[in-house]
Amino acid sequence: LIPQLAHLFFLNYTKDFTWDTVLKHYKNPILNLKEDLRKVAISLISQYGDEAETIAMLRAAEFAASLNSIEWARWEEITLLIKNIDRLPHDG
Repeated sequence: LIPQLAHLFFLNYTKDFTWDTVLKHYKNPILNLKEDLRKVAISLISQYGDEAETIAMLRAAEFAASLNSIEWARWEEITLLIKNIDRLPHDG
């Protein structure tokens, strides 16, 4: 489980633990996180252009160096999103 959502899981576990309930509570925040990261990637591309990937990689490296694994993973995902957006700029 994502640490930020773990408390919801344990609160609901005793009341009504079904997989439908779990998916209802956890699917939307995960999708929202992905969309938020995509917006950050697009913002970096708008602001820095071709250097956006480098900026994201530097931020990821900063968080890795400070042993902040959650932020490091977010910035690694943003770096991948920037690569994909640059490769396929028209997503529909």
